[in-house]
Amino acid sequence: SAPPQPDERPLLDAPMRYVGVDTETFLVAPGLLAPPLVCLSYCEGVGEGRTSGLLLAKDALAYLRGLLSDPNVVIVLHNGPYALAVCCAYDDAHPTPACDGGECGWPCAKCGGGYGHHDVPDCREYGGKFACECKQEPLINLVFRAYDEGRIRDTMIREMLIDIAAGSLGWHFVNGKNTKKKYSLETLAQQYLGHQLDQGADGWRTRYAELDGVPL
Repeated sequence: SAPPQPDERPLLDAPMRYVGVDTETFLVAPGLLAPPLVCLSYCEGVGEGRTSGLLLAKDALAYLRGLLSDPNVVIVLHNGPYALAVCCAYDDAHPTPACDGGECGWPCAKCGGGYGHHDVPDCREYGGKFACECKQEPLINLVFRAYDEGRIRDTMIREMLIDIAAGSLGWHFVNGKNTKKKYSLETLAQQYLGHQLDQGADGWRTRYAELDGVPL
């Protein structure tokens, strides 16, 4: 169905929460544009009320699912399509076991039962396989629903829009010279915060695969 127009969106009683999210992954490779997720960091609020944390992949998916399911949460990312594609790929590659009846979350191949309770007695097995697999709704569904609801913001896209409005897309002044601009997280961290991210050959930004599964 078509996404609701702005004036059709339900009024929310609670104020919106803005949560910044970033992911770290294996390196992109040919044929692997959504590499395995290693961890997810998050930050919400400012000053003394700020909360932040770091989660390994399995816990990260559960946390992200909660954010995407909350109509009062706006998720802020940089290059969001990449981070969300990585999370959706991880979700698809790590399905939960088939259920033994009762509470189910996957449409039944036999009767078409949807998410939630599925209690048709003769639908537990179909074609030699469990038809009602106990899975939560696929993360990709939640992602596109959040996009439709305007609850995903992307700082890379926003910076591009700012530069388009200024007539300077792809360029910025560095040391008095008009220089090609990259819209990476490193560039914007330096531009807005004066913070230099670790880009050294021995830094962790290209070596997160070595930390996959390492306890926090």
